[in-house]
Amino acid sequence: MNFFSDYIKAFKAEWLKLRNSGMFWLVLIMAAFIPGIFTLAGLVTSESGIASGNTQNAWRSFVANCFTGFGIFFYPIFLTLLVIRLTQMEHRGGGWKLIEVQPISKLSLYLGKFSIAVTVALMCIVALILFSLLGGTIIMLAKPGSGFSRFSIPWEFISGFGLRLLVAGLGVLGIQYLFSVVISGFIWPFAIGLVGTITGTILFGFRKALWWPYIAPGLTVTNPEGSSAGNFLMYYEWLSLAWMIIALWLGYQWYERKNLKRAFFKPAPRLIYLLIPAALFAAFFVYINKPVQLPSHKRTVIAGSLESKDQFKTAYLLADPLMDTILEIPIVNDRFRVSTDKVIPAGVYSFKLGSINQKVFFGNNDSLFLKIKNDDRGSRVTTSGNRTAENEYLRTGRDGNDGGDIWHLENRGYEMTPNAYANAVVRLWKNNVDWLNNFKTADNLKPGEEFITLQKKLISLSYLRLLDNRYPQWFSIYHPTETLEYPKSVEAIRSAVSYNDSTLLSYSQYRDNIRDYIQQKHRLSPFNAAAYISKLCTVMPAGAVRDYLIYNKLKEVIGKTIDTTRREMLITEFVPKISQPKIQQQILAQHILLKSLSRGKPAPDLLTTALNKDTFSLKNFQGKYVLIDVWATWCQPCQVQAPNFDGLAEQYSSQNVAFVALSIDDNKWGWQYEAGERSLRVIQLHANDKNSFSRLYGIDYIPRYILLGPDGKIINAQMPEPGNPLFEEILRREIPGLANLE
Repeated sequence: MNFFSDYIKAFKAEWLKLRNSGMFWLVLIMAAFIPGIFTLAGLVTSESGIASGNTQNAWRSFVANCFTGFGIFFYPIFLTLLVIRLTQMEHRGGGWKLIEVQPISKLSLYLGKFSIAVTVALMCIVALILFSLLGGTIIMLAKPGSGFSRFSIPWEFISGFGLRLLVAGLGVLGIQYLFSVVISGFIWPFAIGLVGTITGTILFGFRKALWWPYIAPGLTVTNPEGSSAGNFLMYYEWLSLAWMIIALWLGYQWYERKNLKRAFFKPAPRLIYLLIPAALFAAFFVYINKPVQLPSHKRTVIAGSLESKDQFKTAYLLADPLMDTILEIPIVNDRFRVSTDKVIPAGVYSFKLGSINQKVFFGNNDSLFLKIKNDDRGSRVTTSGNRTAENEYLRTGRDGNDGGDIWHLENRGYEMTPNAYANAVVRLWKNNVDWLNNFKTADNLKPGEEFITLQKKLISLSYLRLLDNRYPQWFSIYHPTETLEYPKSVEAIRSAVSYNDSTLLSYSQYRDNIRDYIQQKHRLSPFNAAAYISKLCTVMPAGAVRDYLIYNKLKEVIGKTIDTTRREMLITEFVPKISQPKIQQQILAQHILLKSLSRGKPAPDLLTTALNKDTFSLKNFQGKYVLIDVWATWCQPCQVQAPNFDGLAEQYSSQNVAFVALSIDDNKWGWQYEAGERSLRVIQLHANDKNSFSRLYGIDYIPRYILLGPDGKIINAQMPEPGNPLFEEILRREIPGLANLE
């Protein structure tokens, strides 16, 4: 009981010392700096730009951004300065000796001062939250359309985030307290904190040595959502607590005796005061840092919840490349749960729900829970279950540190010798494989070995493409008489994956790579479909890989062939060369769909929404010619052709012609922002159900241009691009009165 009363006295005494220490000003300055920068940035950014950048609650996004800017570097530095300032009060003028003559225990004095440090750190986080909310309020008042007024402040998220950041900094606080108590000067404790923070920032960037205590705040602020497994603290936050405890223990032993030998080595039995805590810390350190691979589930289960204004009755689990239905998942009251005995090989599948298409890793005896939120800003899907690590890897992928090097190899590799190019490719490949092997989630979960093996193959394919496709093209041009030879080091990549691996056909990386490789190796002309497929059948053995390559080329050329007779000739000649009936049926179904879209056929109805939220269908255009540009904000060719389409809309403005830009974007906010920048002569619409629209109109590629008549019938469902003179020629020929307009 005496300890607690002593502790309270010590805490109160330390609190009184803060009044004239300048500490509160330090708290305010540090807490206001980052929110101030983000607030200024928000004030100079357009309302639509802020709104389109927020894919969730605007308050949540703004506070999380302020925490991220503060936590990685500024917070550890603040903790360092805080502890140094508190301990310097006693180092100057023999303050330690003065307070130790007080009739209270040394432990209460030691912990009382540290508790003040924790309290001030908490005050800084609270101030950071308040300044962040103030910044958001200023932006909301200055720019009402920025999105803040549409949401309430997420207090639960903010308070939990703040507490986690406080815990993440306790390791730094404890370590700096240890050094600041032992070392009387300012320079060395600050140098230790600065070096520790800079080292932590560098390690954080490379995702190395994540146990380093100065990294923990950065890891916390870059994982604002916290644990996907439902834990309040992440493993590195627990480790931060361990760093704090061991540092406090060691610091107190020195503080009590003021001598290293007397603290741990003299008399000899005192060595246990060092060895036992160190052993306990080491055991916890190993335990908490060891990645966990979750075991298989008892059954194969997919479950989840849905938050959406749209009503859905069924979701699907689909397999590439033909989007075969693996599971139909009924939805009742925005909940779904399916348990199956069906054999599902472990792999990447598409979870399909309306316009939502989420890639998930799933297989036999796996549990998968999906939490889905769908609104005007798009769809957000979080996954959990025993494949949490695998699905997070699919979502986040590589960290992108090699982007500049990849760009150089893709675009300027011709400047390098074969050896230099190969060595650069091998180096990047090793970096990516190392990243994969060491990947773990914020919950310290590690993917299973079969997933790592699969991803290593897919990573290897992307680098084989550089070696076997990209560089040989340059080499054949600049060194036409020489033979391309790589060093033996590239065999490490070649041995990781095979070109003839039909089990990889479910993955676009493999399909794209094998297509480019075969085309390059056998000099297949992409512009002559008949010659392409004929030669393909002679250079490749029959099998699943050849079937897919034939299907891929046939699908492409049939989709762009307007003439029905020409399509039927291609189908008659080449579909029999495909051995799998399922793939044959896909080609025939595509042909039947395109026939239904030929000239004079009734156009399938459109269900769309305009920028002003009005709904549009074909009835709204009755009596008018309708020219439709099917596009999306993420489509680069669409962006290239948009000025041409808008220019024609300006040139051929007429009461009997409607130029329509029909977006199939998932993110309506992004669409609204870009659509607002286009010509006012173009009606901006968004497909309510892009999948239904794409299916009815056979949209396999964009941009796609469609011309409908005033009677609601199709004139041309596969118009050329607006940049092609034939596009304007068709308009002037098909629409009365346009020929006279200049």
